[in-house]
This record gives sequence, structure tokens and C-alpha cells, in this order.
Amino acid sequence: MAEKNIINPNNYQNIFMIGDGYTDFEVSKSNSDITFCGFGGHVVREKVKQEAEHFFDSFSQMLTF
Repeated sequence: MAEKNIINPNNYQNIFMIGDGYTDFEVSKSNSDITFCGFGGHVVREKVKQEAEHFFDSFSQMLTF
């Protein structure tokens, strides 16, 4: 998977993935090293909002996280 090409060589400890779709969320389900943050700045997908560990309604809200 693509995320392993990013995580493994760089030895990152904390990885946050931000996305607005369920396929974005599925990446974090397949890798426990990734914390998924849902984003609803353009459109809110209820399933993403329910499943995400964190959910942001706006970019400014993300910046204060």
C-alpha cells in the first residue's frame, strides 16, 4: 500500500490522514499507525463523520487541533 512507502522509510511516529470520503477512512482502518481525521468543509458525509476519530467542519478548526 502507498502509505507504507511513506511511513516505513521515514519512521514517523504520529500520522494523521485528513479526508472527506469513506475510501480515505478505509486507509486508516488498514493501518493502525494512521489516525483518520474527517473533513466536512465542502460536504459532510455522515458515515465519515461517525467513523472518524476526529472531525473538522472547517480548515480553521483543523488548525486549532
